[in-house]
This record gives sequence, C-alpha cells and structure tokens, in this order.
Amino acid sequence: MDIMESVPCALVMVDLVDGHSVRCVIFCANLGGDADAIGAMAGAISGKRSLSTVDRMTTVDLLMVC
Repeated sequence: MDIMESVPCALVMVDLVDGHSVRCVIFCANLGGDADAIGAMAGAISGKRSLSTVDRMTTVDLLMVC
C-alpha cells in the first residue's frame, strides 16, 4: 500500500468506527501492510474528535504537555 492509498484508508477507518478512537486504532493495527502510518493518521484524527475518551485513558495532562 502506498501513500496514495494510506491517506484515504485512514479517513475511511475514522468514518467506519464513528468516532470511537480506541476501536479505530485497534482496527488499523489489524490491517497489515502500512498499518503503522494508517493507524497514526486515523488515531490522531479520531483522537481529536473524542478528546474525552483520550483524557479518561491517560494520566498525562496533554494540554499541559503540548
């Protein structure tokens, strides 16, 4: 899979999981091929769309770190 396929695949994965960031990353990890790049893109997008889930699953104050 090349970059021309990875970006659309990441966007489809975000849409497919309907905003569930954890499910999105798990699905991407199981894709094979360019799963790391797809998971990074899709995870970033879905994580931004569901910050409350990310906040519940980490002890790091992400706003302070960033």
